[in-house]
Amino acid sequence: MAPKVFSPYQQAKADLLDRLGKYCCYCERPADLHIDHIVPKSRHSELEEDWTNLVLACVNCNATKGNQNESRAGYLWPDQDDTEAAFEYCRDGIVQVRNEISESMRTKAKRLFHLVGLGRRPAQNPTASDLRWRKRREAWSIAESVRSMFEQASDHTQMGDLAVKVAKGIGFWSVWMAVFSDHPHICERLRDEFVGTASLVECERRRTAFTRKSVQSLGPTSEPPVPRSAP
Repeated sequence: MAPKVFSPYQQAKADLLDRLGKYCCYCERPADLHIDHIVPKSRHSELEEDWTNLVLACVNCNATKGNQNESRAGYLWPDQDDTEAAFEYCRDGIVQVRNEISESMRTKAKRLFHLVGLGRRPAQNPTASDLRWRKRREAWSIAESVRSMFEQASDHTQMGDLAVKVAKGIGFWSVWMAVFSDHPHICERLRDEFVGTASLVECERRRTAFTRKSVQSLGPTSEPPVPRSAP
């Protein structure tokens, strides 16, 4: 079935929210989201209204990316690739490309990392309007506090419910997955509750094929692709 076409492309936002959730596909923060053309419409106007070329991005990721890339080639993309396997989220809101992935995937991950500025740290410039790192650091601190309460709670079910609820409000899914990495049940619940993330079984299947090829993104009339743990 042919991919859906939206005219104008802004009409795709509701479908994108249903498919990807209310978070930036690149940095994962909840924000005032814009429709981002993976392949810039200024370079390929024929893709301006093509569903397979649309994701959601915050103002910082969208503006930093701009129209630098000429195509999808040579990058990892959150709507079709396993970016969870490619990026490591660390204490204090630091994001880095993992060393244990294949060299070809590492090269693509690095290109996306620099394309949208995931490594930017506005603490180096107190007047910077780019708050992604600061918000990510805040999310990490909150997630650690919630994990501590979870581990001390007598009722893990109730506290687990609260942890997931807080995570959905704050965003930064990968931060919560990293902080709760020792609690696989909570991680699986986070996968279930965040729209557009893959189940553990699906992630393992994708990672087995991670060095071989990428999956093709699909339109809203088909089964949606899996971002972030495939933002």
